[in-house]
Amino acid sequence: MSRRLIGLLMRCIKCRKKEVERAVKHRVRIEKERIRAEEEKICTEKEREIYRQLMECARYIVKTIDGKGKANSSSHKRQCLLELVYAILRPLQSELFLHFLEGGGMIECDFFEPCVMDFMRGQRSEQNELEFNASKHALCLNKDAIFACTWDSGKYLDALCSYGDCRTPKWELWKQQNQEGKPQCDRHDIILWLPWCIAKVGANGNHSIAAGISSSICAPLKPDRIYDMSFILDLIEVDEKGEYYRDRKTNEKIAEVKSGHRAAAFEIGRLIRECENAT
Repeated sequence: MSRRLIGLLMRCIKCRKKEVERAVKHRVRIEKERIRAEEEKICTEKEREIYRQLMECARYIVKTIDGKGKANSSSHKRQCLLELVYAILRPLQSELFLHFLEGGGMIECDFFEPCVMDFMRGQRSEQNELEFNASKHALCLNKDAIFACTWDSGKYLDALCSYGDCRTPKWELWKQQNQEGKPQCDRHDIILWLPWCIAKVGANGNHSIAAGISSSICAPLKPDRIYDMSFILDLIEVDEKGEYYRDRKTNEKIAEVKSGHRAAAFEIGRLIRECENAT
């Protein structure tokens, strides 16, 4: 066999080998995509089931309290539904803090999913900002759903050390300010959204409040701004299966539900509003 023929044969073998390698890589990629799609499908169905279960809990609360026939049933239902919202959202607080401490960096600390939050931010204005009444809407660090965004581990950990002992001057100052009804520290910027009674820290006070939450400090916190965002419930809803956020007027899909917890918290706000309207 001539050298020329041998060389040609070797080139053919190399080309065939490359074709086989490309085919194998393609099949591996297709299989990975299939597995990922299956995992996403399972995850999506899991979130929908979470949504359905939590909404069933909310309806059970309403049904049980209505069955007792008490005169103050609306306020009782409202408080129980708020407690359910807190139970849903407070673990998300811990996830945010833990994600940051593990080196995951700062992430947006929102109550609801991005599609809902973006819509709500666009709708928020002076028209739905309520007259300031801190005594009526006082928050508690160890109980309520208050979302703080941390970006400096040193500030967060220093604040955590300060609040670790309730006898420290820093804690006593905060406690005294609230007990005497003095204005909240200028470093704190608390935004409260109704009807969910969930709060977010604005530009100031994120690290100190995050540390207070982590330390489960029983301290009252006064909101600086209060917004009634209940009108959003007339514009957006989660469908019965917990699959999509939809436009209530057109029934068009706005976005797919990614978090059953956040979707349920959003829809429970509808039941809370019904209780408020009944009082």
